[in-house]
Amino acid sequence: MADGVDVAESAARVLPYSLRLTALSKIGGELEPNLVLLRVVVVARRRLLVRQKIQQMAQFFMMREDIRVFDLLLRDLPPQEI
Repeated sequence: MADGVDVAESAARVLPYSLRLTALSKIGGELEPNLVLLRVVVVARRRLLVRQKIQQMAQFFMMREDIRVFDLLLRDLPPQEI
C-alpha cells in the first residue's frame, strides 16, 4: 500500500476496464470493413432484387403453390431499381 492506495485493488479496477477497452478497440477495427461490405451488399440488392428482373424466373415454376408463393414474393419487391 503506497500513500494509502492499495496497488492490487487499483489494478483490479483498471485491468478489467483496459481489457474491455482492448476488446472494444478490436471489435471497432473489425466493424468498419464490415460496414463497407454491408453497404456494397445493399447497393447490389437494390440493383438485382427488383420485380422486373426476378419475374423472369416465373417461367420455371410448374406447381400452383410455387407460383402463388412466387407471386407473393414479387409483390414485395420494388418494380425497378431504387
